[in-house]
Amino acid sequence: MKYGSIKRFLIVWLIYWITFLLQPVQSVYPEVYAAFLLQLTFVLLLTIFYVVAVNLWNTKSTETNHEFRPLAAKRSEKIIKYGLLIGALGFGFLLYDKIVYQGIDYTNGLALAREQWRDIGEQRNSDISSPFSVLGYLIGGAYFFPLTLTLSSFVFLKDSRRLAYIVVGFFLLISNSLITGGRSSIILAVALSSFGYFSSKKFGPLFKKMHFVKSLVTMMTLVFFYLVYVFYSRAEANGFEVARYGLEFLEYLGLEPYEWFASYCQSSSVGGILSLLNLTASYLTHGFATTAAIVENSSSSNGDAIFSHLYSLGSKVGLTDPPVEWFLAGRSPSLPGALYLMYGISGLLLGAFSFGVISAISVNLFN
Repeated sequence: MKYGSIKRFLIVWLIYWITFLLQPVQSVYPEVYAAFLLQLTFVLLLTIFYVVAVNLWNTKSTETNHEFRPLAAKRSEKIIKYGLLIGALGFGFLLYDKIVYQGIDYTNGLALAREQWRDIGEQRNSDISSPFSVLGYLIGGAYFFPLTLTLSSFVFLKDSRRLAYIVVGFFLLISNSLITGGRSSIILAVALSSFGYFSSKKFGPLFKKMHFVKSLVTMMTLVFFYLVYVFYSRAEANGFEVARYGLEFLEYLGLEPYEWFASYCQSSSVGGILSLLNLTASYLTHGFATTAAIVENSSSSNGDAIFSHLYSLGSKVGLTDPPVEWFLAGRSPSLPGALYLMYGISGLLLGAFSFGVISAISVNLFN
């Protein structure tokens, strides 16, 4: 059990690399082998530090029982309800700010609303639009925690109640993503939910009845197709053919399609669907190409590639200045790439050590 987490960590990285290799795209940056070596070094070092730390912990604590008891249903439901309620309140504040204060019209589609939101933001020089915006961004993400709890069998809940809380959590997730036009929150939610699920498998299955499992799988599938819809709506808003948009947007991600794939998408009746599916997958794996760009431009270290989202949130609630953007802001650098960009090889090594040891301590405390 103590090695289960690190095995899943390695499997996720392996799937990430294999997915990138199987896609009909390639990096526009030539340093792909160096990028792979950088990521591989980080993964292997983190794994080594994790294994060493786990074994050292077990050696020193053989006589101590660190058994972690599941949360009782009554106590956990209270936490989940408050979290979802605060998240819903934050969503209401954001919705009121964007529709009433900023006058954003969502009836013409998500992509056009996003462009209108950007134009309004530029006109006020990215200043705070209203107090409701501050409150919304401050508490709007409160649903992440209850969503993680409900997808963890560490929390004892009836199947019907668990599914109801998951539905509410996913509704808040998609709704926040719709009004802000972002996709990063969905990726974060998937990561946290996966952590909640896999870290608590020893407490038994999440649902006792199969039809609840099917409902959860259906929701996860809908989330994936929502990501596809975001790209589709942007294509329509910009007046592009779907296939053309799906192919041309790859350049922004640091990728280019193989000639045979581009030709097929432009000539086939299903080319638009294929290009969007490929673009969605590329959005999840393009960090590899971004890492290659970082290796190629390692001297361009201005800006923050790790804490920029925190600074951005801080600026929206008036706590910090807007973050200084790094040279590929808006792209995913992957954690090894971000560490290397900001702190060099020493930061990469220290990061692998820190995450490995902290993960080992967390697993031992939890198990």
